[in-house]
Amino acid sequence: DAHPVFDAILRSPVREQRALLQLARNQLGTVGSGNHYVDLFRDRADGALWIGVHFGSRGFGHKTACGFLALAENKPWDARVADHMDAVPTTIPIRSLLGQDYLAAMTIAGEYAYAGRNWVVDRVMRILGAAEIDRVHNHHNFAWFELGPDRERWLVVRKGATPAYPGQRGFVGAAMGEDAVIVEGIEHPD
Repeated sequence: DAHPVFDAILRSPVREQRALLQLARNQLGTVGSGNHYVDLFRDRADGALWIGVHFGSRGFGHKTACGFLALAENKPWDARVADHMDAVPTTIPIRSLLGQDYLAAMTIAGEYAYAGRNWVVDRVMRILGAAEIDRVHNHHNFAWFELGPDRERWLVVRKGATPAYPGQRGFVGAAMGEDAVIVEGIEHPD
C-alpha cells in the first residue's frame, strides 16, 4: 500500500492520471487476462527454475493510453476511442504540452508495470521458498528515447517488440505453458 510508484502517480502532471490512483492500488500485482500470465520454466541447460511473468500496467496504463488517444482527437479524456490493432494511428506532437504530458504519464505507467511484475515475482519466490539469482526484465508495448545508429536521440515505440542490443538480455515469453527464452543481443556483422 506504500509502494513508491503510488507517490509517482500522485505527482503525475496529468490530473486524470492522478485520479486513477485507487485503480492502480487495487490492481498492483494482478496479472489480468488474455495472453498475460505467471508461469514457471525449467532451464534446459542447467535445470534452473525461472519465473516467467508477462503483463504490464493493467487498467491503469490502458486508461492512461486511451485518455491520451481521446485528447489527441480533441475529445474528453474519458471518451470512447478506437484502441484496436486496426485503428488509424494517432500522433501527438512530442514538443507540445500534450506530448510532454503523454511522455510523463506513460513513464509512470511503465514504472507501475515494473512494480507489478516485481511484486508478483517476489511473491512467487516467497511461496517457493526460493532465492533470486538473476532477474531479467523485458519492457515492451512502450515508447522511450534511445540512441539511434547516428547517435541521435529517437523516440522508439515498441509494440510487442523486444529490444536486443549487443549484450542486452531480454525475456521473450510465449503463450502460457509454452517455451520462453532469455536472449542476449549480439553484434551485427557489418
